Amino acid sequence: MPSTDDSTPPRQRVHIVDALRGLALVGMLLVHFQYYVHDDSIWSLRVNEGINLIAVNRFYPLFAVLFGVGFTLQFTRWGERPGFVKMYLRRLAGLIIIAILLGALTGYRVLESYAFWALPLLAVRRWSNRDLVILLLICAFSRPAAEFAVWRWERMHVPVEQSNANVRAESRASPNYHREADRLRDEGNFAQLALHRLRHNVGRFLDWRFYIPSDPFPLFILGMIAVRSRIFDEPLKHRRLLIALITYGLIALIGTVLAIKVLPDGSDLRLTRSFRYLMFAIFDERFQGLAYAGIIILATARAITLPAMIRILAAPGRLSLTNYVMQVAILETLFASSTPIISLNRWTALLGVIVVFAAQILFSRWWISRFRFGPLEWLWRSFTFARMEPLRRDAAARSARA
Repeated sequence: MPSTDDSTPPRQRVHIVDALRGLALVGMLLVHFQYYVHDDSIWSLRVNEGINLIAVNRFYPLFAVLFGVGFTLQFTRWGERPGFVKMYLRRLAGLIIIAILLGALTGYRVLESYAFWALPLLAVRRWSNRDLVILLLICAFSRPAAEFAVWRWERMHVPVEQSNANVRAESRASPNYHREADRLRDEGNFAQLALHRLRHNVGRFLDWRFYIPSDPFPLFILGMIAVRSRIFDEPLKHRRLLIALITYGLIALIGTVLAIKVLPDGSDLRLTRSFRYLMFAIFDERFQGLAYAGIIILATARAITLPAMIRILAAPGRLSLTNYVMQVAILETLFASSTPIISLNRWTALLGVIVVFAAQILFSRWWISRFRFGPLEWLWRSFTFARMEPLRRDAAARSARA
């Protein structure tokens, strides 16, 4: 008979959070594999449409929320200790070092945003949940507000043709960057490729739009609210909220499709873009990813023992940073070139997701049985505390007894 207790045992709670990290990892791997597919057959396009519908832009937000959960747990455990701010700043410095290396070597650059936007969490860590919710809503609508402001300014100062040219130039920036990166990779000029990526990443910090707190900052705040509200500790007390989240995730799935139909006619590209940002702030794919998390939390809330799938996902979730970096390193090494080591179609890409993630599950379970932290998690933790943390489980036990 299921337990009627609203509290979740501590180890089970930790496993649920780790399982959500594992879910985010496999979802992002599914999406990232599609970047390297060059197959325009009709069935390939159908599979891609399905993946777009269930996965694209659904899992990276969950990963960001869980980063916010991790930062909040650090505030809870260490926030009142002397020297906490220095320790936290070292933690962010360690993350930015990892992010710079990852960006230069692979082109993936999400961790840079994480490191930057984790900084203002220090300023709001003592805010009430009510104030955090207000801040979250302001952040969620900051991107459409900024775009509408630009549209308004351009309407007053430049003709619509010039405004449209500005939008087209902005839209070309990312494809031009990737085209040049592909050229340098295919030439084997990896030193120039790394510099090209670094220049692009630094350039993001010089663009005022980078400082619009639309992503990932509100997702960090959402993770902070979840921890403070004890959603992982007492999920049944938040059953209605979780059901509402799941329901809205389904509405967002429909809304993202319908939102395109209510956009302006496109003669003013800036206005069209502004409306698109507004529609996506209301009906965003991110809510669908959070709905997946809500389903897992509710499904395990009354379980006396965790389902096997949750335990399987929890293993790679414990090594989430290491496994994320391993994923992008494998993808860039094997599939990025125009003449890749392994050529992918849509079906071999799906098989690749299964093979890579299964290998990460086995590796993670083997590693966890011997070590306290993943390799990158250990380096990051040691940098945070400015000392070499015990890594092996037996070494940690001896240190505790000493």
